[in-house]
Amino acid sequence: MRLQKILLSFMMLVLGWSVNGQDLAYSGNPDTSFFTARDLAFAGHRTVARDTLNHILTEYPEYTDVRSLLAKTLSWDGKYDEARKHFNRITSEERKNKEVWTAAIKNEIYAKEFYIALGLTNKALSFLDGDEDLLQLKSEITSQVYAKTESVEETRKYYNRITSKDRGNRKAWISAIKNEINAEEYYVALGLANKALSFLKDDDDLKVMKAYASMKINQQHGKDDLDGVELPEKEVKEEEKTKNNQVTISNTFDVFDKVFDPMIYTSIEYKRETKAGSIIPRINYANRFQTHGIQYEVDFYPKFSKTFYGYLNYGYSSSPIFPDHRVGGELYANFAKKYEASAGFRYLDFADANAIIYTGSFGLYSGNYYFSLRPYVTPNPNGDLGASGEILARKYLKDANNYLGLRAGMGFLPELRQLRFGDELIAETLLYVESQQLQFEYQFTGWVNSNSYRANLGVLRQELFFDSDNFYWAVSAGITAQVRF
Repeated sequence: MRLQKILLSFMMLVLGWSVNGQDLAYSGNPDTSFFTARDLAFAGHRTVARDTLNHILTEYPEYTDVRSLLAKTLSWDGKYDEARKHFNRITSEERKNKEVWTAAIKNEIYAKEFYIALGLTNKALSFLDGDEDLLQLKSEITSQVYAKTESVEETRKYYNRITSKDRGNRKAWISAIKNEINAEEYYVALGLANKALSFLKDDDDLKVMKAYASMKINQQHGKDDLDGVELPEKEVKEEEKTKNNQVTISNTFDVFDKVFDPMIYTSIEYKRETKAGSIIPRINYANRFQTHGIQYEVDFYPKFSKTFYGYLNYGYSSSPIFPDHRVGGELYANFAKKYEASAGFRYLDFADANAIIYTGSFGLYSGNYYFSLRPYVTPNPNGDLGASGEILARKYLKDANNYLGLRAGMGFLPELRQLRFGDELIAETLLYVESQQLQFEYQFTGWVNSNSYRANLGVLRQELFFDSDNFYWAVSAGITAQVRF
């Protein structure tokens, strides 16, 4: 709170506000303040931007660009009636201001007031006769008014053919995004907007449509005024929520530069979504150093409330290359807006030893990005503590099922596979050896959007447990397929 007050005071000075008792009076340069407010608005800080714009208008009520931007930010946040009043004030005086007419029409489109949008378009054309952009807009609105003569899918294919050949076709991109917004396919709309902006980087209309799609996604998940769209991995499209079953098959192959032979790891799991939470039975198979082994596991993610959910795990194996018993538990909390935190433990029971590992996590969603930090603390029998941890960063693409990720870890990570050397299980020793891991991952959906595939490639540098300060390297590659039904 103290930091927020300091930042607010600093912004007041920058934007030209002066404090006198309980009143804030604008006394700065309106152009400088306008450009600052515009940057804030496009960066997602729309509430702060509106405060600045309103202060400018107290002294410069006829500053059109200021009032227009104020109206646009209101429209982006779904406050269509308020935006309409500001647009109407401008167009009643500036009959030939095409930019404001266009923004006012789009405000009605976003509000799904297509008849009002059509009326505004006709009125704008009475002052800007024959304007091609307005005529194009009128055509698009008319197609909405007269009941979608073509399916969303057919329209999507039509614009995909255009944009795949003509990357800079601004009108085609905008029409394609509108098609998805009107169909309430906000994730697809957001993905198209991001793609369009990669070719048309400074297009304000595309930025507005991106902000609108982000806002609608945030509203679907009970989030307000966020800096971009939040895309946690557990969030999926509405049509996916009816698919409560999932089968996942994973295969990983590890090779080492010395000492150890290659390692193969395979797992198959079935996930069932229930009202109580997700239940995931799993079978793990490993072939390591000419030894086969199977481990049986089950995960349960109980739902306690909108804020809290849990993780419970139990695994059993009679093979020497797996722990005899593996137990895990964790409590997660989704805090307001874009934060997630958890605290829990992992327990590994080996033939001749056992270990309990305390863990937790802190996650942050920012725009299309997700960042997570997870430490592990392991009490050592001699009284010391073994510390390790992992950092995860992901960039979500068109939706929550498509992303690029990077994992970086130091020390022993209990989620990884256990090692064995000869007849000796060395997993206990691994809790305390020096180790670094780096892994890239890419998940994408196939022709059937409910099915996803993940490829990963990683490298490991780790100290030999029997030869301190001597390290080996390992390269790991894997593929995972997920089928929902």
